Amino acid sequence: MITVDIFNMKIKYVIIIVYLTCQPFGFLFANSFVDLAHEIKLPLPSSWQLSGDSDSYPFQIVNDKRNADLLIFKSIISKEGMITKTEELKKSVDNVIKDVVQTLPEGQLLTNTAYSEQKRVWFVLEFLSLDTLTNKKIYNRLKEVLYRHPDGYQILFTLWARAPQNESAGIHEDLRFMQSGFSYYGKAEDNVYPSPSSINWPLVVLLILLVILIYYFFKKRKLTKRINFSDENNFWRCECGRLNYSRYQTCRRCGKERNTSSVM
Repeated sequence: MITVDIFNMKIKYVIIIVYLTCQPFGFLFANSFVDLAHEIKLPLPSSWQLSGDSDSYPFQIVNDKRNADLLIFKSIISKEGMITKTEELKKSVDNVIKDVVQTLPEGQLLTNTAYSEQKRVWFVLEFLSLDTLTNKKIYNRLKEVLYRHPDGYQILFTLWARAPQNESAGIHEDLRFMQSGFSYYGKAEDNVYPSPSSINWPLVVLLILLVILIYYFFKKRKLTKRINFSDENNFWRCECGRLNYSRYQTCRRCGKERNTSSVM
């Protein structure tokens, strides 16, 4: 979890390189819901699984046979930096597009949508970027969901979906389906925005820095099942079809010992 203190933040521009794999597959219908950190849940389509534990942020949900994933982060916005009105949110979204999306390699905005619902507001940015390691176009869907906690701070959930642009439509639908079904069942006020305050902090800076913090935090955290598929020496394929990280000598699915001739 990221705690945001706007007094101690420094502005930087970061180009985020998305790692990807290349196997085709995907379904839209969920077999179950996954409960995370005892406060959020979302539908889990077939062939998708949680990478790592279900207790601490950030979370990563992956399709084991395809090159797509969904990252989930939680950020705390302190009282001094809370979003106080819709106009601030709209302005900040415009600046995220300008200072984040458009700074990615070949970043191209596709859609920009925002909604206000009971107890929460959210916006979604769909955009393309370039994986400079594989020279392939990446489809990104960034969803930010904002709640206000009774203890006087706001909670911002970031759901970052990533897949190759030319991946099957089913994979993209799976990612949208999980984001759309996301819900937080912890404590939250009915009104997301606090009472008007004499302090009007520029949300532009806040959301840009949140994206930067997300990148930094995810880079530092070791996800045991994360694989750099741009390096062909990092994984091998079992006869059953399962991709395995190179440090494992037996298949994670069927238990068969590694055959060195199957290294890809």
